[in-house]
Amino acid sequence: MITCSKCARFISYDWSNLSYICSDCYNKNGGKVKDERMSIIDTISEHIELTELPNGKYNGVCLFCGGVLFVYPEQRSWHCFNCNNGGDEISFITLHKEEGNE
Repeated sequence: MITCSKCARFISYDWSNLSYICSDCYNKNGGKVKDERMSIIDTISEHIELTELPNGKYNGVCLFCGGVLFVYPEQRSWHCFNCNNGGDEISFITLHKEEGNE
């Protein structure tokens, strides 16, 4: 279940702003979501446990194959070299939903 980062109500993903914010909070803010963007670390760590590496990158167990998934915060991307899936927050959530997960 995904919740609003401001009020914790259940919401859907805001594809245009790469954030989790409900329509009430969005409308109260004049249709702007400035400073509400979640990092790719926040997005992926809602689904898997991530460990920070000494080089500033993160890794965890890939949901899709069980291999090692790497997250690159500066590029706002992720990649699993085992199943060769990767992309940004949107591709992670899309693939997660396609796999039958909530």
